[in-house]
Amino acid sequence: MPYIGKSPSAGVRQRYQYTATAGQTTFTGTDLGNLTLTYTDNNFVDVFQNGVLLKGGTTDYTATSGTSVVLATGASVSDVIEIIVYDVFSVGNFFNRTDSDSRYVNVDGDSMTGALSITTADNTAQLTLKSTDADANAGPILVLNRDSGSPADNDLIGKVQFSADDDGGNSLDYATINMKAIDVTDGSEDGEFDISTVVAGTSRSRMRADGTETIFNENSVDVDFRVESNGRTHAFFVDGGNNSVLCGDATVARTIFGDNAVLQVEGTDATSSMSIFRNSNDNNGAQLTLGASRGTSTGSNTIVQDGDTIGRIGFVGADGTDAATPGALISAVVDGTPGGNDMPTRLAFFTTPDGSNSLSERFRINNAGSVFVGNCATNGASVGASQTGTIFAVGNFPYILNSVNDASTRYHAQFFNSNGSVGIISTNGSNTTYATSSDYRLKENVNYTWDGTTELKKLKPCKFNFKADNTETLQGFLAHEVAEVVPNAVVGDKDEMRALSYYEDEETLPAGKKIGDVKERSDTEIAVQSLDSSHLVPLLTKALQESIARADALEARIKKLEDG
Repeated sequence: MPYIGKSPSAGVRQRYQYTATAGQTTFTGTDLGNLTLTYTDNNFVDVFQNGVLLKGGTTDYTATSGTSVVLATGASVSDVIEIIVYDVFSVGNFFNRTDSDSRYVNVDGDSMTGALSITTADNTAQLTLKSTDADANAGPILVLNRDSGSPADNDLIGKVQFSADDDGGNSLDYATINMKAIDVTDGSEDGEFDISTVVAGTSRSRMRADGTETIFNENSVDVDFRVESNGRTHAFFVDGGNNSVLCGDATVARTIFGDNAVLQVEGTDATSSMSIFRNSNDNNGAQLTLGASRGTSTGSNTIVQDGDTIGRIGFVGADGTDAATPGALISAVVDGTPGGNDMPTRLAFFTTPDGSNSLSERFRINNAGSVFVGNCATNGASVGASQTGTIFAVGNFPYILNSVNDASTRYHAQFFNSNGSVGIISTNGSNTTYATSSDYRLKENVNYTWDGTTELKKLKPCKFNFKADNTETLQGFLAHEVAEVVPNAVVGDKDEMRALSYYEDEETLPAGKKIGDVKERSDTEIAVQSLDSSHLVPLLTKALQESIARADALEARIKKLEDG
């Protein structure tokens, strides 16, 4: 197919320029300095009026072969008329697309040398890559190829620049895409891809990916990073100015519990939460680990010291002004001198009392496993006169300490069941009382006339020693023998074995069984039967009263006989 247009090889033969008179339409060689207009037809003449190309062929002008150019409309005075006459085409001026001609890119595989600019005065696409391939492979492909004879590490492979003028008329690269060969070693090559934009007048890296990492905002500019989900505009949000990562609905980091936390989760519904869940076929579960060192750089293992906090879980509520006042706290603190593979630690629980904005320690588990409740928590394993609380001390000789800061009657322990309050341990001054509920308002069918002496005679006091300690002889009773006389003094049944399981809620219960009854018992371990000797006091008292009454009656009879 021949190329259509004036051949560059023919070139411009003659160029004429003339200043028109008013209404002039015809221009001849005489008008142009007695030069001869040499051309064959309109296709070899371009006519410009004041720099504007006119359309030939009777529309704007007619070129009479070899003689003159006639305008369709007369020119105005001083109009500049320019006539360009081209050489006549010859057979050598035509070529086919299959012909080899370095001046044109015209066949598959051709290449061109030198810079190329494509300019348009409208918004049409300046360059379109189109593929009509119908297979599943890549469509149009744009290749930026740096074919270096001596490649080196960190060579810039290609760059795409987005340039425009600012309002001062300065050309500026507003965005840039760079590709670099970080490592050109054969078999272990690494590339770097970088997207930069102008921020406050300076080009800044917004995203960079190389052989080891992908980085956003490497130049540490105060810009945010935001990821939207279907229902949240800030599902994941990096607050650049506050150096915090937010998840949920928050659009700006805020100070909570006195700190601007690096990770904040906030929302307006039940999804404002965080879960950690593990699925593995073993005995492990998910884990949240808090830790600390005395180092000043990441990865430090500088040893902590006694009293250092190594982790905290804080609880806070908005008070109408901010969310900075603590409500409760769980804290792990070094509790002793740490060393290699040795980290003594205590766990402490704090709450804020009503009317206060500061935390008070309420509960502590120390490094030995002892438990401290109340203001005993901050004073070790001893009780001070001003303390109120309980200590459950463990170790070789475990014990329980309970303290109140008052010498009047104060309860140290109170026991309840479905019948209500059934027992109390209390102090008054230097006295301790172990009491079972005995209020007359709880009792009925009161009988004072029962035979205590006869019941007392049924008891079988004995001497014995325990099998675990056969060196000491004791006095007492056998529980099952006392149970025949005073049942409420004995706990457990004769020959009972230790319970292994109990009937639970939603189980099918056998006839006569209820939830909490023993379901299965051991064949080898006994359930020890126990005796509370204090329950024998009423029987002893009644028998003694009866003995005293008989003695009084006997004395009266003797006295009457002696008095004659």
